[in-house]
Amino acid sequence: MTQKQGGEFSRRSFLKGLAVGGSALASTAMLAGCSKEVGATSTLPEKWDYEADFVVLGMGAGGMTAAAWAAKDGASVIALEKGKSQLESSSAVSAWEFVTAGTSTQKEQGIEDSPEKFLKYFQDNSPEGFQKFDMIDVFLPTSLMLYEWLLSLGVECAGIKTWPGMDQPRLHTLGAAKPIAVLFDQCQQNGVQVLFETPGKKLITKDNRVVGVEAEYQGSVVYVKANKGVLLANGGFEGNPEMLYAYHGYLPSLRKPAGTTNNTGDGFKMAWALGAATEDAWIAPPPAVAFATAKGTAYGFYHAGGILVNKKGQRFVNESETHTVEANALAVQPDGIAYVISDSVQKSDPIAEITWQRQESQNGVCYQADTLEDLAAQIGIDPVALVETVNKYNALVDAGADTDFGRDHVLVANEKSPLMKIETGPFYSFAVMAANFPTEMGLVIDPNARVYDVWGNPIEGLYATGLMGNIGIKYPPEPRTLPAITGAMVFGYQAAKYVVAQPAWDAE
Repeated sequence: MTQKQGGEFSRRSFLKGLAVGGSALASTAMLAGCSKEVGATSTLPEKWDYEADFVVLGMGAGGMTAAAWAAKDGASVIALEKGKSQLESSSAVSAWEFVTAGTSTQKEQGIEDSPEKFLKYFQDNSPEGFQKFDMIDVFLPTSLMLYEWLLSLGVECAGIKTWPGMDQPRLHTLGAAKPIAVLFDQCQQNGVQVLFETPGKKLITKDNRVVGVEAEYQGSVVYVKANKGVLLANGGFEGNPEMLYAYHGYLPSLRKPAGTTNNTGDGFKMAWALGAATEDAWIAPPPAVAFATAKGTAYGFYHAGGILVNKKGQRFVNESETHTVEANALAVQPDGIAYVISDSVQKSDPIAEITWQRQESQNGVCYQADTLEDLAAQIGIDPVALVETVNKYNALVDAGADTDFGRDHVLVANEKSPLMKIETGPFYSFAVMAANFPTEMGLVIDPNARVYDVWGNPIEGLYATGLMGNIGIKYPPEPRTLPAITGAMVFGYQAAKYVVAQPAWDAE
């Protein structure tokens, strides 16, 4: 694919300028929530407890994609997961908005799109130096291939929507349950060995190359030899208040993570101990509206037509606004808690249903009642106040204008539709809170997901993807990166293909 003239800047020249600042960045971060228990060591163990060609840290979308494809290509793979199961990753509680172009789903819906059109969108709308076009050239065909692969495994698309400013609908909502299940099944079918409740602690090096991982398994230290490479796919640091404070300030450090609490920056600490460079530290994790009693974002439910009310039973925001506006308004409500109020028509929306199922799968508290009065009693809100709020909202819908907060649309299957009244029982609710989306800062990687140090050199044997690896592809002209799910899978795949082709570090 042809790149935008002057649009790609040299990774090496960039990192030359980053060397001093990047070293300071790593040093500062190492002070934030770090200890000597996490980092790196050049001392080889007397005995390796486990051995594989490829060692993957983290069983989210990127880690499982990498593990499955490396194993499919004949490599031996061991995956270490900090959580008790693959359901404790950020990926497992994501809406799975998979962004790509030229899909069979788009064609079925009459959407004329292609990777070439997506590339032109990047070229026409990106300021000079804004994008990494070498990463985009890999991302476009690989994301399409992986999307069709997921469909072939039984994953279904619930709807496609358009990101603000994008010229085509490209965000395919897949829901987490099926993709996580099929990726884990692919790992099992291809012989990936998985050790749960096994957090990585230190990268083990020899002759300036990563050769293994020191981890903690069932209370004991274990040593895992990596013959060809180690992939860091173990998440960001939205669960580490000290790191959040160090990089993004006071308010983000107070919010709870919208996903897993296991993402405490372990992979960063391990890589920084080897001088790894970091990018996009300035992009703070945007606020989110998340389940108050479980993990995951909740906006897919009320965007389908419901409303948000505080503990007084009152609306306080345009429920079809951006996540930032919604979450900031929620953060200042009494006790920082609000409730989604929806009826049976709105709950039947496919995106809303995915959100409801995600709340239930995480053992969240869901409320259902035949009347608004009964629903109010269940969630602890004054029934009179809730009924008054809903009646007023319905009157505004009938009048054709939300003069209270300016809401002008809802999303039906991710498509903009007119406002709808809340009137058809049963009625549904769950509690929500202000939270952080996963962090976007990542290690510097190349199209093969190799991690670079602050002097512009690849750290041999070390790879990163997902929230660990910064893909550098953004929605122009906004600084936000593309959905982490898609980038995680693409560069997990790239890492797998590259690692499998490498010789073992101790080969004679």
